[in-house]
Amino acid sequence: MVNSCSANGCKNRNTKGGSLTFHRFPLNNKHLLKLWLYQLKRGNWEPSKYSVICSEHFTKDSFVVKGPNNRRTLKSDACPTIFSIANYTEPVKKKKVLKEKTSADIDMSEVKDDDEAKSEEEQDCSSLKADESSSSANPADEAKDNQA
Repeated sequence: MVNSCSANGCKNRNTKGGSLTFHRFPLNNKHLLKLWLYQLKRGNWEPSKYSVICSEHFTKDSFVVKGPNNRRTLKSDACPTIFSIANYTEPVKKKKVLKEKTSADIDMSEVKDDDEAKSEEEQDCSSLKADESSSSANPADEAKDNQA
């Protein structure tokens, strides 16, 4: 199984003979797990039992050197604290599919050419003028109607 770092934007992978070490999340220590997740700033992401973080995210004093091989192990209270700012500002890559409008998507019955639009406007204006002239054609007639 290939382990890769779970830190946002970190591309480190566990390779044979590499100098990096990879450390599992403290799933049994709820308090420490919350601290690790807070430091990662990955939202609602939940680590699995296979999730790991590489040694680049821990300070040197987070490790204890043990044994004849000088093996580095993580202290029981260690928390990852070293993260690149670029890791947090790297945009999330989402694929957007842009759909161009085709002639099939456009309802041609709603589309009017310039001549039709102008003739409709002229008809509307002439009907408004006709309404205004008929209602105010003879103010004397209106006065008689109001008196009766």
